[in-house]
Amino acid sequence: MKVYLSSDRGDEFFIEATKKAVANVRLKVPIGVIEIVYPPLALGVDTGKVLANVLQVLEVDIILINATPAVKEKGTPTEHLIHNPGVMMEYGMVLGQDNAPGGHRWMGRMPRPTHRVFCGKEVARERLPPMLNQEDVIDFDRSPEGGNVLVGKIEEIITTKMGERLSIEFTPNPAGP
Repeated sequence: MKVYLSSDRGDEFFIEATKKAVANVRLKVPIGVIEIVYPPLALGVDTGKVLANVLQVLEVDIILINATPAVKEKGTPTEHLIHNPGVMMEYGMVLGQDNAPGGHRWMGRMPRPTHRVFCGKEVARERLPPMLNQEDVIDFDRSPEGGNVLVGKIEEIITTKMGERLSIEFTPNPAGP
């Protein structure tokens, strides 16, 4: 199972929580069952090419998207939020693939990849781009207690997906590619 981490590389809180959750689940399953893919820091398979790294999102089972924007000019009357363009591109790929007509792009992959969008509580939900406001965004608090809650939520997402994989019977697409 591959877990794709889409996050601003500067958000160490979210990255560390995700790595801890994956490590916790790894303790309960055989070695090699779970792989984390995070192209900007090359935690997963780094191909050496940015586009090829990002395209790995099409081959994973779970996509964890940290959509928390960075604040530019903090403390000014009109704080400007900067959304990581790589994260937004990965979100767009997930949204596009998830809504592809007939789901033909997945060619029999069952179940479809699960994606979850996260955002730090320090950013008001209405300040997110309109498409993200249509998602069920999971808020997280940047405190030690909030970190534990975030780790628990991510562990739950991973274990739920593992249960789905074990309960689905795969049948190849008879029409082929």
